[in-house]
Amino acid sequence: MYCDQCNENIGYLCYATYDRLELKYKYNCGNQGSVIVDFEDSKLGKIVVLS
Repeated sequence: MYCDQCNENIGYLCYATYDRLELKYKYNCGNQGSVIVDFEDSKLGKIVVLS
């Protein structure tokens, strides 16, 4: 995920290590965004909140 305004890359995702991912992010320039990746066969698991 990349911001065209501040030219910042917040990271890359590897789809092999999880069933569902919810991510909210804010770039240094103030732009914000979110992404949800949820596979059809996802199973409910442990929720981890990173701050």
